Amino acid sequence: NAERSLKQLSIGNVTFDADKENYLELSYRSIFELKQKMDSLNNQLLEEKKKQNDMQWIKSGIDKLTEVIRLEFDNPLLHSNKIILALTEYLQIPMGAIYHLNEDNGIKFLEMVASFAYGREKQNFKKITMGEGIIGSAASEKKILNLTNVPESYFSIISGYSETKPRNILISPIKLNEEIFGVIELASLNRFKDEEIRFIEEVCKTIAYSFAISK
Repeated sequence: NAERSLKQLSIGNVTFDADKENYLELSYRSIFELKQKMDSLNNQLLEEKKKQNDMQWIKSGIDKLTEVIRLEFDNPLLHSNKIILALTEYLQIPMGAIYHLNEDNGIKFLEMVASFAYGREKQNFKKITMGEGIIGSAASEKKILNLTNVPESYFSIISGYSETKPRNILISPIKLNEEIFGVIELASLNRFKDEEIRFIEEVCKTIAYSFAISK
């Protein structure tokens, strides 16, 4: 059994049976320790590979969004429409919206300037004051909000001729050096992954920079 186990370890297989009663005491201790070390190394390699893949995925997405932004930097409205379309496509999610920060008589508010696949009821909330709801809260608190328990009263996603409730809502402020330029709202039928959230945060920095230039 010890000889067979060593042969399995030599080809990188750590899934073989390692019950103590099937080995002599001395050989079991050595093989079990070696198996544990190899198992730990394999897990570390898998984690490192996933990190590298995630970083590459984030970089590719930012490169694509940067190209979209570069083409329309002088037209913020068209700029926003193309950004939200590119974002939803890259993330493979069914819905998104961009709000710009505007001001009227000294009162700041967020106004929806671009959206994709919103339900009809959402169109009634195109203007939101700072601090109002999760959109206004994300802007006033200047931090990303991840809503995983979406209430039934929340808006629907339009897809073809049907309407579906999202499972996860992500709200990210578009800010540069603590100055807020707007907010991005994204909805998914699945939970956003950690690397997707990091990607959205990085993308918002790029968008904020472009909005600052447009402004």
